[in-house]
Amino acid sequence: MINDFLVAIGDLSSSKIDIYNQSKSIIHSISIADAFRFKLYSNSLLAKVSGGSTLGWQVWNRLNWTLIQSNTQTCNGVIYDCEYIDSNTLAVGGPCYGVDIYNIQTGMKIKNFTTSTNLVNSLKLITHNLLAAGGYGKIDIYNLSTWSVLKTLDNMDNAAINDIALISESWLASGSQAPNIKIWDFTLGTLIYTLIGHTGWVNSLTVISSTILASGAMDWNIILWDLKNGQSIYTLNDKVSGYIQYSLDFYNDDVLICGYTGWKINFWQISTGRLLSTFDASHGVLSLIALDKCKFKKN
Repeated sequence: MINDFLVAIGDLSSSKIDIYNQSKSIIHSISIADAFRFKLYSNSLLAKVSGGSTLGWQVWNRLNWTLIQSNTQTCNGVIYDCEYIDSNTLAVGGPCYGVDIYNIQTGMKIKNFTTSTNLVNSLKLITHNLLAAGGYGKIDIYNLSTWSVLKTLDNMDNAAINDIALISESWLASGSQAPNIKIWDFTLGTLIYTLIGHTGWVNSLTVISSTILASGAMDWNIILWDLKNGQSIYTLNDKVSGYIQYSLDFYNDDVLICGYTGWKINFWQISTGRLLSTFDASHGVLSLIALDKCKFKKN
């Protein structure tokens, strides 16, 4: 049986990935450099990509933390994001050549999509056969059944899109280096809202519900947004802990977990905006993911 875990991943100079338990103790470490982003599939497969060296992508079995497959060939090993298509198929994107689709078992590339801007900074599977790829100022929506571009969402500000979140069956959110957040109806290809409030790159988006979105940015702030009117609800700020990279996640029904570059991990209460708990990470947190949604215990 899997216990309640959360995982914190260090900055690009770190040499390990630390897995914490609910008591905030490290229970496992994977010795590997350059952990950039993580994606989870069905609570069993964990994919990791590298953003600053030549380590490419890796897929781990999180039940026993064994390496299943890896590949260092995509874009010379520099990859900015990945996304599971299914349990045996991984999409990866980076600074060149668009989106590559890989067979996880063999590690071999099976398809390539050319994007509008070549650079792919973020990926999100938005339906079973639609993949969103964010680049410079644009999001390409790919039909995985026909291997073609269905439509392109134009961000109109030519800023790199750092994260994409699925809000509903027809809405998605994109966070960019502009810095702003845009809410789209991807079925119609239309912009619904532009959310203004951050003063630094928006790096991380987490959907709380169909009407509430949380965003984390390099201005050290988390902002909760009301998607019914496009207005901010409140801002969660901890300027002691550092800025936020790809390290904001939904932890349980009323708790957000956030990792900071200042070697901190904070637990925030969604309903009140209170800081419930904080603890020291073993290094600066570039990326973080809650592996199991836990029943939170305060200090």
